[in-house]
Amino acid sequence: MSQNRQYELIALLGLGKCHDQGKKRDQAIEILEDAFDSASTLDNKEQRTEMVRLIGKELIEIYIEKAEELVKIDLAYALKAFESGLVVAQRASERESEARISHKIGELYYLEGQFERSV
Repeated sequence: MSQNRQYELIALLGLGKCHDQGKKRDQAIEILEDAFDSASTLDNKEQRTEMVRLIGKELIEIYIEKAEELVKIDLAYALKAFESGLVVAQRASERESEARISHKIGELYYLEGQFERSV
């Protein structure tokens, strides 16, 4: 049963990537968020760790791309996208992504003149 769920999650990962490449970023996020949550409930620890890592990496990159586009339009929405990516990075134990996003959040606070929060 667990093997079937893993194949299902791999399919959802592919579907999320297709939506992202088709510039349907919000649908990609929705698909990948659901897959990420489902992956974190897999019984097999090795499968769970691998699927959370794979789906998490893709989801993190989509959130970063979305946030970087939003910086030009609305800093508040960009901040929300970065914060969502940060949550995924923390849950997936992706420390490099966590640091990268934290830095970007600090830059946004700096741009908004919130110097205390930018540190």
